[in-house]
Amino acid sequence: MTEHTPKPQEPVTKTTVTPEPALQAAEAQQVEISEQEEQVKKQDFAQLVQTQIIELKQEFLNRIESIKAQFPLSQADLLELKDVVKEEFSTVIEDVNQVSKEIKQEISDISAKHKEQLAEIFKRSKQHTVEALNKINLSQPKEKSDQTES
Repeated sequence: MTEHTPKPQEPVTKTTVTPEPALQAAEAQQVEISEQEEQVKKQDFAQLVQTQIIELKQEFLNRIESIKAQFPLSQADLLELKDVVKEEFSTVIEDVNQVSKEIKQEISDISAKHKEQLAEIFKRSKQHTVEALNKINLSQPKEKSDQTES
């Protein structure tokens, strides 16, 4: 009767620690994947914007060249050219402002969607953690009652 039986609570604490890090790791991985997807979307979007800006520049330069070709470069023609260039430049600025507004709206939409995804992931993580804790709490009284009976 000198044998010392190990405390049954020790294995219970060892098993309770294992599910939580696994869930946290899974949720962290989901968040990381979501962040990577958002990064890819941002890069694609940035590339699209760069392409549009390059196209606008090229279109603007083409317009200037076609306008230059129309005028023989006398003083009166240069003044007229100045007015036409002003109008064209104003049009380009309006286009850039419109694109800027669209970009801001799209960024806002992407940010809102990303925020919603993170909130959903957090909610699922919280639910999984609560479920794991409930399972652990339900299993602990059974083990304690088994100990008291023996």
